[in-house]
Amino acid sequence: MSWKVASLPPNADFRRVGFKVFSQWDEDGIIQYLVSKIPITRDNINALLADAGFSEDVGILSIDIDGNEYWIWEAIESVRPRIVIVEYSSLFGLQPVSIPYKEDFDRSVAHFSTLYYGCSLAALAHLAKKKGYLLLGSNVWGHNAFFVRSDVAGEFRGLDPEEAYVASKFRESRDQTGHLSYLRGKERIRLIEHLSVVNVVTGQEGPLKIFLTERQED
Repeated sequence: MSWKVASLPPNADFRRVGFKVFSQWDEDGIIQYLVSKIPITRDNINALLADAGFSEDVGILSIDIDGNEYWIWEAIESVRPRIVIVEYSSLFGLQPVSIPYKEDFDRSVAHFSTLYYGCSLAALAHLAKKKGYLLLGSNVWGHNAFFVRSDVAGEFRGLDPEEAYVASKFRESRDQTGHLSYLRGKERIRLIEHLSVVNVVTGQEGPLKIFLTERQED
């Protein structure tokens, strides 16, 4: 299997964008591009991809925007990557839930803890199936899920969310003064369980706590 790397064209929109490249969580070796000035929404994502010159059959797409991951991937129609990597929140448990879509979502504004963002692994698995992808697994840190397009999956077997789920290992919670509080397990969940999420299958919206299953972090 071969891969092509497409570079962004030097047009006016992208010249104003500051890019940073970094490797997060060493054993994953994932390179992520942070766009600092152009907001990514479900209304402009396809135009941004088209303007950047990407054809439909791209190699890898990574979505890590600390908020609207589910809604952005759902909206993408201009490309069909062979491999998709999407951030998920293990704190949302095993029900197919996401934060409600909010165009200008900012996790640091949504809740002081910065723990309320994104979607569950089950929500991504539901969307992946609709788009023709198999869930292959999660990284060891419990925050990135890996999918492969079904027509290039070969002998790979798709996993259920219960099989692929990994509880997050990092401690990034903050207190009301903005300082790291290093909470773990259910302490983190209690901070955000009153906040609203939506079941992406049924459309039901309510506080996170009504969707949580018994299988949560200790």
